[in-house]
Amino acid sequence: MNRRDLLAAERGTLFKEAETRIALVYPSPYRAAMSSLGYQQIYRTLHGMPGVAADRAVLPDPDDAQTARFETIETGAPVGSYPLLAYSVAYELEIAGVVETLERASIPVLRDDRDNRHPLVIGGGPLTFSNPAPLAPFCDVIIVGEGEELVVELVEIAREVGFVRDRVWDALAGKPGYYLPHVHGETVPKVAAVDNKLLPARSVIVTPHTELTDMFMTEAARGCSRGCTYCVM
Repeated sequence: MNRRDLLAAERGTLFKEAETRIALVYPSPYRAAMSSLGYQQIYRTLHGMPGVAADRAVLPDPDDAQTARFETIETGAPVGSYPLLAYSVAYELEIAGVVETLERASIPVLRDDRDNRHPLVIGGGPLTFSNPAPLAPFCDVIIVGEGEELVVELVEIAREVGFVRDRVWDALAGKPGYYLPHVHGETVPKVAAVDNKLLPARSVIVTPHTELTDMFMTEAARGCSRGCTYCVM
Protein backbone atom coordinates (compact mmCIF):
# COMPACT_ATOMS: atom_id res chain seq x y z
CA MET A 1 0.00 0.00 0.00
CA ASN A 2 1.45 3.39 -0.95
CA ARG A 3 1.73 6.36 1.37
CA ARG A 4 -1.19 8.24 -0.18
CA ASP A 5 -3.54 5.34 0.49
CA LEU A 6 -2.26 5.09 4.07
CA LEU A 7 -2.76 8.82 4.64
CA ALA A 8 -6.26 8.73 3.16
CA ALA A 9 -7.29 6.08 5.69
CA GLU A 10 -5.82 7.86 8.73
CA ARG A 11 -7.57 10.14 11.20
CA GLY A 12 -5.54 12.52 13.33
CA THR A 13 -2.44 12.79 11.13
CA LEU A 14 -0.33 15.82 12.01
CA PHE A 15 0.77 18.15 9.22
CA LYS A 16 2.96 21.16 9.90
CA GLU A 17 5.25 23.55 8.05
CA ALA A 18 8.49 23.70 10.01
CA GLU A 19 12.07 24.85 9.68
CA THR A 20 13.35 21.48 10.92
CA ARG A 21 11.90 18.13 9.91
CA ILE A 22 12.86 14.93 11.73
CA ALA A 23 12.44 11.44 10.28
CA LEU A 24 10.79 9.25 12.92
CA VAL A 25 11.65 5.71 11.84
CA TYR A 26 10.03 2.47 12.96
CA PRO A 27 12.04 -0.60 11.89
CA SER A 28 8.97 -2.78 11.27
CA PRO A 29 6.08 -2.43 8.81
CA TYR A 30 3.30 0.13 9.11
CA ARG A 31 0.85 -2.17 10.92
CA ALA A 32 3.29 -2.63 13.79
CA ALA A 33 4.40 1.00 13.85
CA MET A 34 0.90 2.39 14.23
CA SER A 35 0.16 -0.14 16.98
CA SER A 36 3.00 1.33 19.05
CA LEU A 37 1.77 3.84 21.60
CA GLY A 38 5.33 4.93 22.33
CA TYR A 39 5.98 5.70 18.66
CA GLN A 40 2.82 7.78 18.46
CA GLN A 41 3.70 9.59 21.69
CA ILE A 42 7.10 10.68 20.35
CA TYR A 43 5.38 11.73 17.10
CA ARG A 44 3.12 14.03 19.11
CA THR A 45 6.01 15.29 21.24
CA LEU A 46 8.18 16.29 18.28
CA HIS A 47 5.27 18.01 16.54
CA GLY A 48 4.69 20.02 19.72
CA MET A 49 8.13 21.63 19.47
CA PRO A 50 8.25 25.12 17.90
CA GLY A 51 9.84 24.99 14.47
CA VAL A 52 9.97 21.18 14.38
CA ALA A 53 7.89 18.55 12.59
CA ALA A 54 8.17 14.76 12.58
CA ASP A 55 7.64 12.73 9.43
CA ARG A 56 7.11 8.99 9.85
CA ALA A 57 9.00 6.29 7.99
CA VAL A 58 8.49 2.56 8.34
CA LEU A 59 10.04 -0.63 7.02
CA PRO A 60 8.28 -1.59 3.77
CA ASP A 61 5.99 -4.60 3.85
CA PRO A 62 7.73 -7.76 2.59
CA ASP A 63 5.46 -7.87 -0.48
CA ASP A 64 6.53 -4.33 -1.45
CA ALA A 65 10.17 -4.52 -0.39
CA GLN A 66 11.59 -4.87 -3.90
CA THR A 67 9.79 -1.86 -5.38
CA ALA A 68 9.00 0.48 -2.49
CA ARG A 69 10.84 3.79 -2.24
CA PHE A 70 12.07 4.52 1.27
CA GLU A 71 10.34 7.82 1.88
CA THR A 72 8.46 9.48 4.69
CA ILE A 73 4.71 9.07 4.88
CA GLU A 74 3.79 12.72 5.40
CA THR A 75 5.89 14.32 2.65
CA GLY A 76 7.30 11.58 0.43
CA ALA A 77 10.82 12.92 0.99
CA PRO A 78 13.75 10.46 0.89
CA VAL A 79 14.58 9.40 4.44
CA GLY A 80 18.28 9.94 3.81
CA SER A 81 17.66 13.65 3.15
CA TYR A 82 16.71 14.39 6.78
CA PRO A 83 19.27 15.81 9.24
CA LEU A 84 18.22 13.41 12.01
CA LEU A 85 16.69 9.93 12.04
CA ALA A 86 15.04 8.97 15.34
CA TYR A 87 14.41 5.24 15.76
CA SER A 88 11.93 3.56 18.09
CA VAL A 89 13.05 -0.05 18.60
CA ALA A 90 10.85 -2.44 20.56
CA TYR A 91 13.00 -5.58 20.79
CA GLU A 92 16.23 -7.14 19.52
CA LEU A 93 14.83 -8.68 16.34
CA GLU A 94 13.96 -5.20 15.06
CA ILE A 95 17.67 -4.36 14.87
CA ALA A 96 17.60 -6.14 11.50
CA GLY A 97 15.04 -3.53 10.48
CA VAL A 98 17.36 -0.74 11.65
CA VAL A 99 20.09 -2.11 9.38
CA GLU A 100 17.72 -2.48 6.42
CA THR A 101 16.25 1.01 6.76
CA LEU A 102 19.70 2.61 6.96
CA GLU A 103 20.71 0.72 3.83
CA ARG A 104 17.52 1.80 2.07
CA ALA A 105 18.29 5.41 3.03
CA SER A 106 21.83 5.06 1.57
CA ILE A 107 23.34 5.83 4.97
CA PRO A 108 26.36 3.84 6.19
CA VAL A 109 25.02 1.30 8.65
CA LEU A 110 27.85 1.47 11.19
CA ARG A 111 28.40 4.59 13.27
CA ASP A 112 32.16 4.39 12.70
CA ASP A 113 31.62 4.62 8.93
CA ARG A 114 29.63 7.86 9.16
CA ASP A 115 30.79 11.44 9.60
CA ASN A 116 29.27 14.93 9.76
CA ARG A 117 28.04 14.65 6.17
CA HIS A 118 25.53 12.00 7.22
CA PRO A 119 22.31 12.35 9.25
CA LEU A 120 22.40 11.85 12.98
CA VAL A 121 21.04 8.43 13.94
CA ILE A 122 19.29 8.33 17.31
CA GLY A 123 18.09 5.15 19.01
CA GLY A 124 15.28 4.84 21.52
CA GLY A 125 12.26 2.75 22.42
CA PRO A 126 11.45 -0.17 24.74
CA LEU A 127 14.64 -2.07 23.89
CA THR A 128 16.70 0.59 25.69
CA PHE A 129 15.10 -0.35 29.02
CA SER A 130 16.50 -3.87 28.88
CA ASN A 131 19.47 -4.02 26.53
CA PRO A 132 20.56 -0.99 24.50
CA ALA A 133 24.01 -2.46 23.77
CA PRO A 134 23.02 -4.19 20.48
CA LEU A 135 22.07 -0.77 19.09
CA ALA A 136 25.47 0.73 19.91
CA PRO A 137 27.26 -0.05 16.61
CA PHE A 138 24.54 1.70 14.60
CA CYS A 139 23.50 4.76 16.64
CA ASP A 140 25.25 8.05 17.32
CA VAL A 141 23.19 8.57 20.47
CA ILE A 142 20.84 6.25 22.36
CA ILE A 143 18.14 7.64 24.65
CA VAL A 144 17.90 5.18 27.53
CA GLY A 145 14.42 4.77 28.97
CA GLU A 146 11.43 7.08 28.63
CA GLY A 147 12.19 9.57 25.90
CA GLU A 148 9.42 12.17 25.87
CA GLU A 149 11.53 14.85 27.58
CA LEU A 150 15.00 13.79 26.45
CA VAL A 151 14.10 13.75 22.75
CA VAL A 152 13.04 17.39 23.01
CA GLU A 153 16.32 18.35 24.66
CA LEU A 154 18.32 16.37 22.12
CA VAL A 155 16.59 17.92 19.09
CA GLU A 156 16.98 21.42 20.56
CA ILE A 157 20.71 20.83 21.05
CA ALA A 158 21.09 19.33 17.57
CA ARG A 159 19.41 22.35 16.01
CA GLU A 160 21.61 24.75 17.97
CA VAL A 161 24.82 23.09 16.74
CA GLY A 162 23.66 22.57 13.17
CA PHE A 163 23.25 18.79 13.48
CA VAL A 164 27.05 18.41 13.55
CA ARG A 165 27.68 15.05 15.18
CA ASP A 166 30.84 15.93 17.12
CA ARG A 167 29.21 19.05 18.54
CA VAL A 168 26.10 17.09 19.54
CA TRP A 169 28.31 14.59 21.37
CA ASP A 170 30.15 17.39 23.17
CA ALA A 171 26.87 19.00 24.26
CA LEU A 172 25.39 15.73 25.55
CA ALA A 173 28.50 14.48 27.35
CA GLY A 174 27.74 14.18 31.06
CA LYS A 175 23.98 14.68 30.68
CA PRO A 176 21.86 11.89 32.22
CA GLY A 177 19.79 9.57 30.05
CA TYR A 178 22.01 9.61 26.96
CA TYR A 179 24.16 6.62 26.03
CA LEU A 180 27.04 7.69 23.78
CA PRO A 181 28.50 4.32 22.73
CA HIS A 182 31.86 5.71 21.62
CA VAL A 183 32.27 7.42 25.03
CA HIS A 184 30.55 5.10 27.51
CA GLY A 185 31.61 1.77 26.03
CA GLU A 186 29.78 -0.97 27.93
CA THR A 187 28.71 1.33 30.78
CA VAL A 188 25.06 2.16 30.13
CA PRO A 189 23.61 5.22 31.91
CA LYS A 190 20.67 4.99 34.28
CA VAL A 191 17.25 4.59 32.67
CA ALA A 192 15.41 7.91 32.35
CA ALA A 193 11.89 8.42 33.74
CA VAL A 194 9.45 10.97 32.40
CA ASP A 195 7.60 13.57 34.48
CA ASN A 196 4.12 12.31 35.36
CA LYS A 197 2.56 15.48 33.96
CA LEU A 198 3.28 14.15 30.45
CA LEU A 199 1.28 10.98 31.07
CA PRO A 200 -0.74 9.13 29.95
CA ALA A 201 0.41 8.39 26.43
CA ARG A 202 -2.45 8.16 23.94
CA SER A 203 -3.07 7.70 20.26
CA VAL A 204 -2.55 10.49 17.78
CA ILE A 205 -3.51 8.60 14.64
CA VAL A 206 -6.32 6.08 14.25
CA THR A 207 -6.26 3.83 11.19
CA PRO A 208 -7.79 0.57 10.00
CA HIS A 209 -4.40 -0.60 8.71
CA THR A 210 -3.01 -1.66 12.06
CA GLU A 211 -3.10 -4.57 14.48
CA LEU A 212 -5.76 -2.75 16.54
CA THR A 213 -8.12 -1.69 13.77
CA ASP A 214 -9.64 1.79 14.18
CA MET A 215 -8.95 1.83 17.93
CA PHE A 216 -7.94 4.83 20.02
CA MET A 217 -5.35 3.68 22.54
CA THR A 218 -4.51 5.18 25.91
CA GLU A 219 -1.97 4.18 28.53
CA ALA A 220 -3.60 2.68 31.61
CA ALA A 221 -0.34 2.48 33.57
CA ARG A 222 3.39 2.78 32.96
CA GLY A 223 5.84 0.35 34.47
CA CYS A 224 5.25 -1.78 37.55
CA SER A 225 5.82 -1.16 41.26
CA ARG A 226 7.24 -4.64 41.89
CA GLY A 227 10.53 -4.21 40.03
CA CYS A 228 11.35 -7.88 39.43
CA THR A 229 14.90 -8.13 38.11
CA TYR A 230 13.97 -10.49 35.26
CA CYS A 231 11.29 -8.18 33.83
CA VAL A 232 11.72 -5.02 31.72
CA MET A 233 8.56 -3.41 33.13
